[in-house]
Amino acid sequence: MKYFLTALFVTTLAICASAQGTFVKGYIVTSKKDTIKGEVKLNPKKESEAYEKIYFKDQNGGQKTYKAAKLLEYGIGGDRFISLDTDGEPRFYKVLAQGAINFYVVLFETVRMNEISFEPEYYLAEPGNKEMETV
Repeated sequence: MKYFLTALFVTTLAICASAQGTFVKGYIVTSKKDTIKGEVKLNPKKESEAYEKIYFKDQNGGQKTYKAAKLLEYGIGGDRFISLDTDGEPRFYKVLAQGAINFYVVLFETVRMNEISFEPEYYLAEPGNKEMETV
């Protein structure tokens, strides 16, 4: 019984620790167009938060939270998120394709019948144009 309770405690602790999210290699581009490499942490419990804010740890170990209004872009795991203000509220848009027409996605948190879900919205835009068309 003692070993069972110890194993249960260790398992619970491990699950709680993994749910917090971990820092992974990434970068940010500041509003002054400086690229800073470090580590980015996203909240695994709330997927849509990656489109609102990120937690960044620079190479010196300093940690800071950034919202879309303070950065031009960030990258993590091969994905690139750029900051755009299309409706008065800056948010990060994940770049799916870039060229003559750019293709973006953003997740929104919705509540239906007391259940939280995350729904994607897809957008097309010409480079440099803030006018985006919903797909």
